[in-house]
Amino acid sequence: MSVPLLATNALLATNAASCRLVAFSKPFYKGAIITADPLFNNHRGKIIAAAKNNNIPAIYQWREFANDGDLISYGPNLTVAYTLAGIYAG
Repeated sequence: MSVPLLATNALLATNAASCRLVAFSKPFYKGAIITADPLFNNHRGKIIAAAKNNNIPAIYQWREFANDGDLISYGPNLTVAYTLAGIYAG
C-alpha cells in the first residue's frame, strides 16, 4: 500500500479577527503531522479547531494538543517536564 506524502509548510494567516491554518483548507489533505514549533504551540487552540472543522486527523508533538481535545500526540507533556526541571534545579 502506498500513500502519497506531501510535505508542506503550514502557513498561519493572521489578521485582527482570527488565525487559520491555510494548509488545512486544501481538499487533498487526508491527515496532518504537526511538529514541535513554538508558533504552533502558541496557536494550539486555533490549530485544533482548524483540523476539526476540516475533518483532518492530526498527530502532534506535544501532549498538550491531545489534552486540549485533538486526536493524539507522540511527545512528552511540557507542563510535567517544566515542573520536573524546576524541582531538579531547586
